[in-house]
Amino acid sequence: MSSPPPPSIRALQATGIAILTSTAGLSAGLSFFVIPRLLESPTPVLVRQFGRMLYAARNAFPVPFILPGVLHAYLAYRLPDRMRLYAVAAALSLTTMPYTSAVMMPINRKMLAKVQAVEAADAGAGDVLVDEITASEAETAHALADAWALRNLYRPAVAFAAGIIGLYAALS
Repeated sequence: MSSPPPPSIRALQATGIAILTSTAGLSAGLSFFVIPRLLESPTPVLVRQFGRMLYAARNAFPVPFILPGVLHAYLAYRLPDRMRLYAVAAALSLTTMPYTSAVMMPINRKMLAKVQAVEAADAGAGDVLVDEITASEAETAHALADAWALRNLYRPAVAFAAGIIGLYAALS
């Protein structure tokens, strides 16, 4: 039977678990609570508020998604008997960055273009159209916000799964 890990390792385990599960809840809150309220708003309000939300999230979320991945990678190195679990937790939490770049950023760019268009026009009502995805269908701000909320669910799901795997590794 192996001896319990030192307090410094326990602190890293707890930090990784706490950050991942908290970040999962905060990120899920954007999709479950913030975006549905924004979808009830007139388009210019939705666009402006969505832009503000993107700015706040862009400043708040990268470190809480990356740091636990680094911590779990270090724990995988330091605890060889639990290496696989920590490696999976690290890999999962680090997948959020390429996912964000590949899947979320195109929507973010379209919405930020809409923010500029609405601010330039200072529109009071109506729906401003963005560049078309296909020749026959243009996206509205509401459709973009809805797509963003759906695609954002990957990030909290992965963060929560990585946190649970980290918890299991810490307790096993």
